Amino acid sequence: MARSAKKYVLFLLLFEFFSFSAAPGIDYIARPFTSSFVGYVPDEIVVKLDRPDLSSSAALGVLQDASLINKKAFQNRIQKIGRMKRQFSSIKLNRHRAASVNLSKWFRITFTEKMDVLAVAQEIKEIDGVVDAQPIGIHAVAASTPQDTYYSLQTHLNQANDADVDAPEAWDIQRGNSDIIVAILDTGVRYFHKDLGGSSASLGSPQNARGNMWINTTELDGAASTDDDGNSYSDDWIGWDFVNGVTFGYPFYSISGEDYTTEDNDPR
Repeated sequence: MARSAKKYVLFLLLFEFFSFSAAPGIDYIARPFTSSFVGYVPDEIVVKLDRPDLSSSAALGVLQDASLINKKAFQNRIQKIGRMKRQFSSIKLNRHRAASVNLSKWFRITFTEKMDVLAVAQEIKEIDGVVDAQPIGIHAVAASTPQDTYYSLQTHLNQANDADVDAPEAWDIQRGNSDIIVAILDTGVRYFHKDLGGSSASLGSPQNARGNMWINTTELDGAASTDDDGNSYSDDWIGWDFVNGVTFGYPFYSISGEDYTTEDNDPR
């Protein structure tokens, strides 16, 4: 697998786990992934037989023998098979939910010319010994890009040289779920940052400032300086700063309201 492909797969896995919902007011310019179908491969189909022990030549023989007792048009199509090859090589028998899964029954048929692949797949389905036959769908990949003023400045998301995390490609598949709560373990989270949908202009109103960040409403709406939810932390309405007793620091950390010496309810 190429290095860029590995990076893309890794990002998709991470993205599925650390999914954020889109910031309020930000829409995405892309066709829905489910409607990206543009057609079928014109000269190939896939077929599943009921016997996993058949070689490619024996599997082709099953279809050729069946064509002798079917209509002439079907015979002509079978004669135009250029190759029939097992779809998944070196496959092992597996089990899923107490049922056997055997991908060695699947074969890919390549014809010597373009076909009405829907029609020929339907005809092959009627053959004894054939479990299923399907054309191969083609789906376009649209690059979703957010209507975000600062998107072009976030060069780690997408670059022409592909030295990035392939965010638009991942957004075509999944853009997050507001029902998923993600715990962030970090040196600090600026919960009112615009990338998280927040607004520093609304710091006087936590509900508006926090954007997409989860809020512990029990503490936010509870009594001040009181552990309203009984988790041993008072007023932890948007997380907790566990850092304390640090004896070193850097000048750029000297921002009003931030600290690294005492635990408090401000995770900045």
